[in-house]
Amino acid sequence: MTETSNESALSPPPVEDPSLIGLVGTTDHKRIGRMFITCAVLFGVVGIVLETLLRVDLTDADAYVIFDANTYTQSFLLARDALLFLFLIPLFLGIAVYVVPLQVGALNVTFPRAALASFWTWLISSGILIGAYLGNGGPFGGDADGVDLHLLALGFSVAALLVAASVVVTTALTVRAPDLYLDEVPAFTWASVVSGVGLLLTLPVLLGNLVFLYVDHRYGRVFLGGNHGIWDHVEFAYRAPTLFLYAVPALGVAAEVLQSASKRKAMIPMVVTGGLGAVAVFGLGAWAQLNLAEGADVTNGWPGIVYLGMFLGALLGVLMVAAMSLGTLGSSKSLPSLSAPVLAGVATMVLVLLGAAQGAAGVFLDWAESLDWWSTDPVPALRDTTWSSAQFQILVMGVGVVGMVGSLSWWAPKIWGRSLNGVVGRLCVGLAFLGTLLAAAGTSVAAVVSGQAELPRVDGAIDPQLGGIYGFLPDASSGLNVLSLVGTVAIALAAVLFLLDLIASVVAGRGGDAEGDPWEAQSAEWLLDSPPAAGRSDLPDLTSGTPALDARGADIEEATV
Repeated sequence: MTETSNESALSPPPVEDPSLIGLVGTTDHKRIGRMFITCAVLFGVVGIVLETLLRVDLTDADAYVIFDANTYTQSFLLARDALLFLFLIPLFLGIAVYVVPLQVGALNVTFPRAALASFWTWLISSGILIGAYLGNGGPFGGDADGVDLHLLALGFSVAALLVAASVVVTTALTVRAPDLYLDEVPAFTWASVVSGVGLLLTLPVLLGNLVFLYVDHRYGRVFLGGNHGIWDHVEFAYRAPTLFLYAVPALGVAAEVLQSASKRKAMIPMVVTGGLGAVAVFGLGAWAQLNLAEGADVTNGWPGIVYLGMFLGALLGVLMVAAMSLGTLGSSKSLPSLSAPVLAGVATMVLVLLGAAQGAAGVFLDWAESLDWWSTDPVPALRDTTWSSAQFQILVMGVGVVGMVGSLSWWAPKIWGRSLNGVVGRLCVGLAFLGTLLAAAGTSVAAVVSGQAELPRVDGAIDPQLGGIYGFLPDASSGLNVLSLVGTVAIALAAVLFLLDLIASVVAGRGGDAEGDPWEAQSAEWLLDSPPAAGRSDLPDLTSGTPALDARGADIEEATV
C-alpha cells in the first residue's frame, strides 16, 4: 500500500466559538460529526415509529386501520427515505467524520467546510423532503408541485451525503499518518473507506435518475410515467444487493469492537479487510433496476446467475468478517465482558448474515422458477413481494438500530465524554435483535404463503388508488403481519429507549465521566482525552492501526523486564 503525506499538510483548526451559534460555521470535524449523529438518531426514531404505524395498518386485511389508500403509500415511502437517507447512511457518515481522523492521526478532515456544507444541506433538504411528503408530494402523490419538491429535496439530500462520503474517503486516503499503511488502519476506518467509495459509485446513479425524473415530471411527464413512474426508477436504492453496501460500516464497527474485546489483534487481518471490501463490492446494485423494462429479466437465465452471484458474494464477505472476528474473540485467553457494544457486534454479524442468506434464497427461487424447475403461479415473483421488505427490515432497521446502539455505546465516551447506561444498552440490543427476527419472519413467510405485495399492485403495476380495501393483502397474511408488528414494536422500543438513554446520559449529564480508554480498546482515538481537544497534537507517530494495544503490550513487557 502507498504512503501518504504528513498530517502537518493540514493547518490546525481555528479557535471555535463554543456557543450554539458557532455550530453554523464550525470547521471542527468533531462538532460536525456530533451534529450528523444527533440529527440522524432523531430522524431514525421518527422513521421507525412511522414504520410501526404502517405495520398496525397491515394487520387488517379488509380495511385501513390508520391510513387510507393514498396516505398509506406516502407513509410507506417516507419511512423508506427516513430510515435510509435520514438515518442509516448519515449516522455512520457522522461517526466516520468524527472518528476516522482520530484513528488515522489527522488533525482534521481534509475538507472541513465541505463537511459542514454537507451537513447543513442534508439537514435542510431532509426537512423539505418530509414537508413534501406531508403535502402529498412523494411518489404516487397527488400534488404536482409537491412531487417536484420531493425530487429536488431527495436529490439535494443524496448530493450532500455524497460530499460527506468523499470527505471521509479522502481523509483516510491522503492525510493519515505517513507510516500508517492503508491495510493496517482500524476496521471501522477501512469499512468507511470501502463503503464511501461504494456510495460514490452508487448514489450518483440515483441522483442522475432523480434529475431525469424532475425534468420529465416538471416539463411534460412524457417519458418516465409521471408521479407513478418515480418509484420504478429509484427502487434499486432501497433493495438488496444495494442494501449490503449500507451495512458495511456497521460490520466495521462490529469487527473493531470484537477484536478489542479479544484483547489481541485479528488472527488474519487481511481476511477482515477482504471481507468488508467484498460486501461493499457486491453491494453495488445500481445496475439491477428490477422494475424497469431492461431489468425485468435480471433474475432470469444467465443474467440471473450474475444477480445471484452478487448476493452469494456478499454472503461470502460477511462470512469472512464474522468468522475472523468471532474466531479472534473465541481465541481470547479470558472471557470478554458482555457489554452492549460486544453484544451489538455479535448481533450485527448475525443479522447481516441472515439478510444476505435470505436475499440469496429469494433470488435463487426466482431464478429457479425462470428455468421452470418449479412454479409459484399465481403467486408473483418474490422480488415483488414483502420478501424484499424483510431484507429492508433486517439490513436497515435491524442492523441500523443494533449498529446505532453498539457504535454510540462504544464511542460515547470519546464523542460526548459520557458513558451510556450499560443495562439499557444491552436491553436495547436484545429488543432490536429479537424484534428484527420476528418482523422479518412475518413478512418473509407472508410473501411465500400468500404473495403479499410490498405496495398495492394491479396487473403487476403499483396502484395506490385501490379505495378502502387492501386488495393486495390476502387474508392468510394478516396473522403473519401481526407477528411482524410485534417485531417492529420491539425495534421501535429499542430505538426510543436508547434515545432516552442518550438524553439522560449526555444532555442531562447523568452518564459517568468517561475515562480516556474505558474499554481497553486498540485504535488511536483511545490514546486521547475523552472527548479530545480541538487541534490535537498529542498523538504519537502511528505505525499501526492498534497503537493503544501496542502501548499496553510495551508497558507489560517493560514491567516484566
